[in-house]
Amino acid sequence: VPLAPHPSVALGRPVENPIGKCVAQCTVARSEPMDVALGVLGSALLPLASAAVFVLWRCTRPISASKQVCVKQLWIYPVKSCRGIEIRECRIDRLGFELDRRYLIVDPEGEFMSQRRSPDMARIITSLDRDGHVVLSFEGLADLRLPLPGEQQGAAHLTVKVWGDTMEAEALPPAADAWATAALGRPVRIVVTLPGQQHTRALPEGYGADPDINAAFSDDFPFLVCTEASLAELNRRLDTPVSMLNFRWGATRRLIQAEHRSCRRPALRGGSLVHNCYRGRPPGSC
Repeated sequence: VPLAPHPSVALGRPVENPIGKCVAQCTVARSEPMDVALGVLGSALLPLASAAVFVLWRCTRPISASKQVCVKQLWIYPVKSCRGIEIRECRIDRLGFELDRRYLIVDPEGEFMSQRRSPDMARIITSLDRDGHVVLSFEGLADLRLPLPGEQQGAAHLTVKVWGDTMEAEALPPAADAWATAALGRPVRIVVTLPGQQHTRALPEGYGADPDINAAFSDDFPFLVCTEASLAELNRRLDTPVSMLNFRWGATRRLIQAEHRSCRRPALRGGSLVHNCYRGRPPGSC
C-alpha cells in the first residue's frame, strides 16, 4: 500500500498509522503453544497439564480488538543521541516522524556516535526555528543552524554505519563538523539523510519489505513507541522511579482499558510495519 501524502499524528487523538489510516486496535503477535502442550502432557498429569495450559493461555491470548490507542506524548530527536524536542503534532513520511533522527554524528570512520561513546552528546540541545530548521545549542558555543534534508546543492555523500546497517548519507558543511568536534572534544562529522526517496534502510528481516517504509538513523525502526502501562510496571519494580525520557521513545501511548502483562507481546500493525517489543533487551540512547 503506497504511503499516503503526509499522514500525521497528534496528542489526544487515535494514532494514525504509516499509511494514514486510524489505528483503533492493538493486535498481538502470538505463538500457538497450547496444542503442543496438550499433545505432550498425558491424562496422568492432568493437574499439572491444566496449570500449564492456563499459564500459556494467559501469556498468549490476544488483547481485545476494541482497545483504542491514544497518544499522550510526542517527541522527536533530530540528531541521534542528542536531546529531543517535545511536540504536539507531527507529520509522518516514509522514514517515520518528520525530522526524527535525520541527522547523525559519526567518527572519522563513519561509525555512528551515541551517548555510550560520548556522554557529552546529552548536553547538545536541539530546537526548531521559525522556518522549521534544526538548531543545535551547546554551552560555550554559538548556536548552529542545520540545513534541512535535501536543502543542500551538490553535497558530498559519505558511507556511514548504524549498528549493522551501512548506508549513504549527505555530508554537512565543514563548519558543522567543526562545531560538533568542539562540542564533543574529538574529531567527528555531522551527516543528514539523503533527500526524498534516495535514503533507503530496510526494516529488519521479518518486519516487512515494503519499499515505502524505511528507517532513518534510529535503532532499526521508524517508530519507537512505549505504553504508560509498561513504564508503570517498570517503576513498580524499581527503588527510584524513572520517567519516559529515560528511554527516548518517539511516542507514548495509552491503551484505554487495557491491562499490562509482561508476558504479552503487543504490536502495532500498519501496512507492512510490525514492531514487537524486545523482551529482555534494555533500550539504549537511540
